[in-house]
Amino acid sequence: MDWTTQPDERLLEALADDPAALAPLYDRHSRLVYGLALAVLGNADEAADLTQEVFLSLCKAHGYDV
Repeated sequence: MDWTTQPDERLLEALADDPAALAPLYDRHSRLVYGLALAVLGNADEAADLTQEVFLSLCKAHGYDV
């Protein structure tokens, strides 16, 4: 399925069954998450780590076994 045209809510629902649904979510929101983390933490490496953790947590919360 082409997930790129689906709304975020549908992508979240699909995560448990199709890990490819994460890619459009990451593409849409990772820069915002990273930018906020960088602004708060003031460290690029920590911001990148936190961004990864946010998306891993998102997967786990929606039934995708990471």
